[in-house]
Amino acid sequence: MLWVERAQLEHDRFVEVMRSRGVEVYYVLDLLTQTLQASQEARRLLIEQVATEYTVGWALVDEIRQFLWNLSPENLARHLIGGLTAGESGVDWGKYSKISLYAAALDDMNTFILPPLPNTLFTRDSSCWIYGGVSVNPMYWPARRRESLNLYAIYHYHPMFREAGFQFWYPNTTDDEFNLQNFGRSSLEGGDVLPIGTVQS
Repeated sequence: MLWVERAQLEHDRFVEVMRSRGVEVYYVLDLLTQTLQASQEARRLLIEQVATEYTVGWALVDEIRQFLWNLSPENLARHLIGGLTAGESGVDWGKYSKISLYAAALDDMNTFILPPLPNTLFTRDSSCWIYGGVSVNPMYWPARRRESLNLYAIYHYHPMFREAGFQFWYPNTTDDEFNLQNFGRSSLEGGDVLPIGTVQS
């Protein structure tokens, strides 16, 4: 069982030590918020990939997408990582109970419509930098694949990365499109990657 308060304290102290030694520390939540502030295309991509017929059901997809679209960048980023409960969604569940199995079966407003992503802290899994580029990885567990989506949006649309001139080793971004469904059954995580050799400059 994780002692959350103690873990947070140790993390904050570790960050203080790194910053005292000149290390720049970035938080995924902050980078995601800044990405959403900078790009409506990033917002569209994330909302359309997160709230789908597969994740919330066809009857609720438009309602949930509209709710997410109306959120501020700060709150949207918080829900993309921390999840969204039925009670937070603003959905009239009684109205949808006759056409949505999800709504009909719902008996607890604390049920997550969009599950949280607690493993976001393990950022070496969801992406890995290899020489002059990055691989945004299709992780093995479906529950973790949204972590890759968030990092893809950051690397693709955040002002700090957008003009940085690095390669996307994976996925192929030549068609400027990213779809979680395209991962299929393939899987790759940062720990699976071992660069060998030297960089030719």
